[in-house]
Amino acid sequence: MPAKLNRANTAQQAPGSHPPVIRKRPVAKPPKGGVHEILAESTLTSKGQVTIPQAIRLLYQLDTGDSLVWRQEADGRLMVEPKRSLTLADIRAAIAAAGTPAPPRAFSNEELDEAIGQALEAKFGRH
Repeated sequence: MPAKLNRANTAQQAPGSHPPVIRKRPVAKPPKGGVHEILAESTLTSKGQVTIPQAIRLLYQLDTGDSLVWRQEADGRLMVEPKRSLTLADIRAAIAAAGTPAPPRAFSNEELDEAIGQALEAKFGRH
């Protein structure tokens, strides 16, 4: 059984050996729309804690202190995934998905005066 490596003990490598590469993104992704294989099983403790099985920690290269995101899908499934920082590609994809915003609408002076009057009346009870 290989020794468990984490950030705390990677600095204590033998002279001349290469430290392991630590990646923060999953090295494998579950199939989309296909049959999902059960990789491991965990039990909830009386303290509300769950131990992540070693196979999952190794597959997703999780280490002490890493965060997990828990979310519920529309169909009721519970999904757990490693939390990661947004990349520039993620931000670009989100902007592209949002589409082009509508140009701002110009308001007339009368419309502005009416809106200001309604706001003053709502806030202070006067015009």
